[in-house]
Amino acid sequence: MNWTAKIIALKVLDDDRSGYISWTIDALNYLCTLIDQHPEMTLAAVNLSLGGWQSKSPEEMISSNDPSYLAYKALSDKNKAVICVAAGNESCEVGKPVNGMYVYPASFKNIANMIVVANAQNDSTYSKSSSSNYSTTYVDIAAPGTEILSTTPGNEYLSYSGTSMATPHVSGVAALLKSIFPEATASQIKAAINKGANGKYAKDYTAKGLLDAKKALQTLQETVATNLPPQILTTSLPSGLTDDAYDLRLSAKGARPMT
Repeated sequence: MNWTAKIIALKVLDDDRSGYISWTIDALNYLCTLIDQHPEMTLAAVNLSLGGWQSKSPEEMISSNDPSYLAYKALSDKNKAVICVAAGNESCEVGKPVNGMYVYPASFKNIANMIVVANAQNDSTYSKSSSSNYSTTYVDIAAPGTEILSTTPGNEYLSYSGTSMATPHVSGVAALLKSIFPEATASQIKAAINKGANGKYAKDYTAKGLLDAKKALQTLQETVATNLPPQILTTSLPSGLTDDAYDLRLSAKGARPMT
């Protein structure tokens, strides 16, 4: 999705792809510390292609100051990175109990800079994958997550399906937007991704629709471009002139005057 971005890899699962919630909390806290120690660092997105089930409702998680909720909120409050999380693959409605259990982190609806991602079929319909979790309130957006060529241990590529494959597409778009507008905040990038979603697709199982990188960029441009210094758009120089005077004409856009 972004061929110049660098990745900070934090291991929160064991070799069997399972782990304790405390491991994820430690990773989120580590990122918060890293941001505090390196305020100049550009962190576009945090990808969490993972999930688990807990008995506490979202309201109970908040009221009890659950450590998991606090860790996600602390990172979100930095307003540095969009937190992209998988909706899950149980074909269940996010935010609703299943046998008395709720899926997290997808059910953390009030984390300001979090985007929850569903798995869209990788075809012309972009309909919901049969296994994908869904919600028109808790799940923000859908992205292609069916039969996605994925890297695996042993330097191999295998085709996988799931919200874990869909979520990195959103993280990648967040990184692309950040590369164009490095001054944009996480909340601005999240808003652009959601507002730029294609509502023609996936509105029956997400709140906003299908991920659309071009519309997200256009939306972000409208939001932040007027607050950035002017950019040189075109130059026009005559050719073949030496030891002579000529005019250099520049056109620029932006709210601030150009010096």
